[in-house]
Amino acid sequence: MAGKMALEVGARGEEAVVAHLESCGYKVLCRNYRTRRGEIDIVALDGDTLVFLEVKATAAGGATDPFERVNREKRRRIVMAARHYLAAMGGAGAACRFDAAVVQLDRENAPQAVTIVRDSFSLDRMRGAF
Repeated sequence: MAGKMALEVGARGEEAVVAHLESCGYKVLCRNYRTRRGEIDIVALDGDTLVFLEVKATAAGGATDPFERVNREKRRRIVMAARHYLAAMGGAGAACRFDAAVVQLDRENAPQAVTIVRDSFSLDRMRGAF
């Protein structure tokens, strides 16, 4: 049951982020892009910049900082999935960035606030992780 609840919370969080991004003028290209080596929650265009977003939803009274759950290994897997996406879509050399989104949920798991952290990590800061 806990796994099912986590999936539901994650899906609600992603839906809230997609709505937020679209209201800010982003074009959402893909959700849950999966490879054997990693997954990207949302791929979107912000102008001419390709944005890879990791979404973390946090329930009311959550004990941990959602950003702590995007550790070095998680970032490495996101970058690997992004490289796969760029190769598959012919986007090598495209301007891109890695953002994180946090969705605060109320006690009924309804989204209350969305916070986007632009450039939450970069390829330059990931050097040596591969």
